[in-house]
Formats: sequence, structure tokens, C-alpha cells
Amino acid sequence: MIKSTGNVLYWVMLIALTTVTLWIVFQQIAEPEKIPHIFGYKMFIILDDYMTDDLQKGDLVITKNVPKDDYQRLDVMAFRSDVNIVTIHQIQQITEKDGTLLFGMKALPNETKDLKYVAESHIEGKMVKTIPWIGLILLYIQMPQVMGCVLLGILIIGGVALWIAKRLDERDRKKAYEQQVAEVY
Repeated sequence: MIKSTGNVLYWVMLIALTTVTLWIVFQQIAEPEKIPHIFGYKMFIILDDYMTDDLQKGDLVITKNVPKDDYQRLDVMAFRSDVNIVTIHQIQQITEKDGTLLFGMKALPNETKDLKYVAESHIEGKMVKTIPWIGLILLYIQMPQVMGCVLLGILIIGGVALWIAKRLDERDRKKAYEQQVAEVY
């Protein structure tokens, strides 16, 4: 029973991961200028050294798309800058011009507000969670050297597992042969 439950869990997880991966790939192909999301949640990695105690280099930031009525002063938001870089700042001021919301933002460690306003269309989401250090791990895993070492490790483990399986099969065949010989005599 435990083995069949494990098999069911394995297949459920495999199908779920495959579905999520295909969804992200589809989004990336369909809208390459947008960040892929899963149920409105997006993930970003803090790459700057000068963040606050709450946000440090290497943290994974999870944001959620929220309705424009839910934006409030002091919310921490991810937005796309004019040079197509996602930045995380805090809302200092919300104004409306010609039916479009504009946000006066400020970098978390700074005392002064940004000079440019951010249009609502550039907002990528409101920060809902940070996970320390996971971003650094994800960045390192993407490096070709690390990926090569991981693949080499998998190959070595697979080779050792095959060698062990072969040795166990030989042992079992030898025992079966010895039992047949003993039964004959």
C-alpha cells in the first residue's frame, strides 16, 4: 500500500511540475516582454547590496498582482523601469493623471523619493513574501559550472546505482544457481 501511495504521489508531483513548467514556457513565448506568473504570483531575486534589513541581496521576493484599488502608500512594489529592469521600491505617493495611476516611489534604504513617477502599467506586483537566501541558491544553480557539476553528479550516482544493481543481480543469479545445484544432489 505504501509503495502504491508513493507511486501516486510521484506521478501527481511529476504532472503538476510539468504543467507549471509548460505554463511558464507558454507565457514566456506568448508574451516575452512580461514576467511569467503562477496564479498571479511572480518571483524576483534581489541583486543589489544596498537593501534594508528586510530585503537583502539574494532574497527571493514573491509578489502578487492586486487590483489597483488595493494599492496603498508604503506598500512595497515591484515595477519595470524605462530600461526594462524590475526594481523593488516603496510607494510614497499615489496620484491619478488622465485616468492612469502614477506612483511616486522610493528605494527602501533611501530617504528621498525617486524623481520619476511609475505608471500603473509598469507595476509587476505587490510584495507579499520574502524568502532569505533562496534567490542566491537559484542564481548559482543557473550557472553553467554548477549545472555541469550537478549533471556530472547525477551521472556518477546513476552509474554507481547501475553497478550496484548489476552486482546484486549477479549475486541473486549465483544463489539461485547454487540452490538448483543443491536440489539436484
